[in-house]
Amino acid sequence: MYRAKSDDIDRIMDFVSLEPEFNIFTIGDLEQFGLDNDKCKVFLHAENDTIKALILLYHTYLTLYLRDTEIDMQPITNQLNVLINEGATALSGKKTLIEAAQPAIAKKAKSVSNHYFAKSSPFTPIHGLSDQSVEYATHEDAVEIIALFDKIPEFQGNNDVGEFAQTIKDGSRKTTLLKVDDKIVSTASSVAETNDSAMIIGVATEPDERYRKRGYASACVFRLVKDLKKKGKSACLFYDNPAAGSIYKKMGFQNIGFWKMIRF
Repeated sequence: MYRAKSDDIDRIMDFVSLEPEFNIFTIGDLEQFGLDNDKCKVFLHAENDTIKALILLYHTYLTLYLRDTEIDMQPITNQLNVLINEGATALSGKKTLIEAAQPAIAKKAKSVSNHYFAKSSPFTPIHGLSDQSVEYATHEDAVEIIALFDKIPEFQGNNDVGEFAQTIKDGSRKTTLLKVDDKIVSTASSVAETNDSAMIIGVATEPDERYRKRGYASACVFRLVKDLKKKGKSACLFYDNPAAGSIYKKMGFQNIGFWKMIRF
């Protein structure tokens, strides 16, 4: 595999365009940052000048995409192992594709999770939800939000306050929050915003019964979805909790596949 350059962008976009939802991180990062920087790196595996596989490295997060799982995976898994050894903290993507690479990186995995992958339509009306108490975070809220993440098992580890604050500052992350008694108790973020959609991640609520099952996280997500809809954009997210899934469906989300994440 080799690191892509700016003149590869058109070829990359053609390669990922068949499944834009599953490639939203790649599309969003390339549209916002391009390839002439260290925030966003793309590695390509090609045969006869035809792209066969792509690895995106954004900060310490990897995503993988290929169209054919019957190809020789060794060049791809070799590159993944190099990037993991250099500090990558997670690999995610379409479930079947991650599973094609998983045997070669399994020994490095600290955790593996499977999720439903869902997409909302910008034209679906939303009923019965309110975001009245939700506000947008500033970079100054990063410390408190990361402290919240560190209390929740699925978010623990590899949380960098500086990186989180910087992504809010540069606009690559839009984060909503809800406070109770001046304390942040719930949050959600949208990232990788493209011309058509954005990915919602980091949906979390303080692990205290006083704040659970009150719709706080739903309100934070709803604000992001509503504001994306105003721009004519859809939203994507992945989840593993059926109860959360039923709430997301009220916002117009429909399951379109499965997502897998491996943390290192």
